[in-house]
Amino acid sequence: MNRLANKGKATVGTLLCIAVILICSCRTARQTTGTATDVVLPKGGMQVKQPDVQTAEFNRVSVNININGQKVSSRASIKIIRDSIIQVSVQPVLGIEIARIDLTPETAILVDKFNGKYFSTRYDSLLIKKGIELNFKHLQALLLNRLFTIPQPELTEKDLPNLFKALPYPGGTMLRSVGFANGFSVDFLINDDKQISMTVVSHPKAILRCSYSDFNEKDKITFPFRYKFELSSGNRNNGAEVILSDALFNKTVKINPTNLSNYRRVDNIEQLIPN
Repeated sequence: MNRLANKGKATVGTLLCIAVILICSCRTARQTTGTATDVVLPKGGMQVKQPDVQTAEFNRVSVNININGQKVSSRASIKIIRDSIIQVSVQPVLGIEIARIDLTPETAILVDKFNGKYFSTRYDSLLIKKGIELNFKHLQALLLNRLFTIPQPELTEKDLPNLFKALPYPGGTMLRSVGFANGFSVDFLINDDKQISMTVVSHPKAILRCSYSDFNEKDKITFPFRYKFELSSGNRNNGAEVILSDALFNKTVKINPTNLSNYRRVDNIEQLIPN
């Protein structure tokens, strides 16, 4: 029993760290790519295939995490109703839920069911306290393999010529931001199939990369079934690999927001992470 408890404790901690990476650790460092000849973007924009997902349900998700050298694997499920809610349920053993993450347009809620605690924050609070200009729509675009910038969380192809320079890149094209928002920039790698194969959020102190691969078609939606998140800050490198085994797109999805009455609220996210 102690062995199961220890595994659950470690899994909760490391999985909640992924939420920290996505919600409040996007303090990222800009990379240089050497010299390259710019590709002129067509006046009407270049073609980028962005999945048109209104709802998504991933019931079998494998998560492999590496936080400060600690490696943990777990099972999870993810439900998304676009512009409304993203819910991640963590079930490492026998389908028993031990942690949950609810993201809505106003609030991010991280629930440690194993230890009976939760942390809640508003995105505008993150901006005021930490200078992090990251909100629900940015996270949604990151998870749904879509284009965004910090000032504009939703983009169409016609927006691209004003926001990016196109640079040749092996196997495709790099869209490099032409400006910054509070020190942040967002760059993309577009593969030869016109899919987003990597998103890079950059800031002078660190860099967050999300790589997309294993594109498959389901419900007439071509979508990446493998993500790889990497957060580099100084000499520290943390990350996670997320593998989707199945998916349902643009079907009716029911998501019940978490009832927090049975959990104790903590004042900061560090109190959620077990030692």
